[in-house]
Amino acid sequence: MSIPDSEKSSGVIPGFVSIFSAMPARDVELFGHDRERDVLATAAPDAIALSNPAFWARADRERAFATLRRERPVSFQPEPATAWNPAGGRGYWAITRFEDVRALSRDTRRFVSGLGTEIADQPREVVRTFGGMLNMDDPEHRRLRALVSKPFTPPAIEQLAARARQEARDLLAAVAPRGECDLMGDVLGRYPAQIICHMMGVPRAQRAEMIRLTGIALGPTYGVGSSYDAVLELVEMTAALARRRRDAPRDDLLTQLTRATVDGDRLSDREVGVFATLLCTAGIETTSTALAQGMIAMDRHPAQRERWQADFAALAPSAVEEIVRWSTPVMQFRRTATEEVELGGETIAAGDKVVLWYWSANRDETVFDRPDELDLARPANRHVAFGGGGPHFCLGAHLARMEMTIMYEELFRLLPDVELAAPPQLMQSSFVNGVSSLPVRFTPRAVA
Repeated sequence: MSIPDSEKSSGVIPGFVSIFSAMPARDVELFGHDRERDVLATAAPDAIALSNPAFWARADRERAFATLRRERPVSFQPEPATAWNPAGGRGYWAITRFEDVRALSRDTRRFVSGLGTEIADQPREVVRTFGGMLNMDDPEHRRLRALVSKPFTPPAIEQLAARARQEARDLLAAVAPRGECDLMGDVLGRYPAQIICHMMGVPRAQRAEMIRLTGIALGPTYGVGSSYDAVLELVEMTAALARRRRDAPRDDLLTQLTRATVDGDRLSDREVGVFATLLCTAGIETTSTALAQGMIAMDRHPAQRERWQADFAALAPSAVEEIVRWSTPVMQFRRTATEEVELGGETIAAGDKVVLWYWSANRDETVFDRPDELDLARPANRHVAFGGGGPHFCLGAHLARMEMTIMYEELFRLLPDVELAAPPQLMQSSFVNGVSSLPVRFTPRAVA
């Protein structure tokens, strides 16, 4: 398998960019202006092109998705050319309503993941290497998930709380005397990475390189080089650590993976590396994105933040769920139909691709009252930001909730007057609702 040199040099592989990468970031003004005045006129359903990069720079995406939910809940979307499909992709069905997204997520007989969860069709070896467990169906998925799920159960996560709190304090203490920082680059982007690396047993000397490679893999704005090559390096790095764990086991996740078996066979070093890379790319970016987007949301809804800071513990459980809903860090995943299905007035043929738009489902006005507003006390929050249920429900959901609760608690305690100092820089991406930079200011202070 080879990638055109012209694609490698850019650091972006078309088709791969829609999932594990992002288009170049742009400055987006999110405060201090009249949002209604800036919103563009919403296009007719047939004119809403979700695969067009320009769509993701629009200020009226919320209204565009609302139009689709109301008038075209299942719409066929064309695909641009990619390195894998130079003549253009074969297109996909966009699923935008909450109940449909939830139903298809659970219907693993008629809508499978094993053919890929990225929009673009890719060679099988790429699908398996770069998606790992995401791109598996039962019984294979069930067996592998059972092997790796124990460290992500609530009791196991609770044991990590002290470590997570110390990591949060250390990162915040480092910036507290400065009075300003890039909260994303200096704190939030590093925080979940340190916890994931601790769980896996990655030596501290290697963590900075692992975090750097993860950043490249998830978006060319994080550094130079190809996201494709960065993922390969991550796989090799963690596979090498796995080889060492076989000779010198420790009390960490990598050691557990080297001892795990599937149908009596142990996972190979490369299989361990693939899973560890999935942990890095999924666990780091999603949690840091939710944390950063939560700060942006609270800047736009200051009364909500004041309410939470006034009684943090009481509001924390619902506040974290609402921030996850509002931000929806992973905006979509693909499935493939195994048989003909009628849905939303359309006929989905066997072999057709369907894309579950979690971001749209979490804005469904038939499910959520005032869905575009942040309500940190929102009751019975049925969001699908961790997936719509079924076997692919996010393995790290408990970890993400714990990390977010602790980071916000420490942030409000150590930097209580932190506020946005300049427009955030957002990723222009159809997959990760990412934040590249989050400039903030606060009263300088020394933190012991």
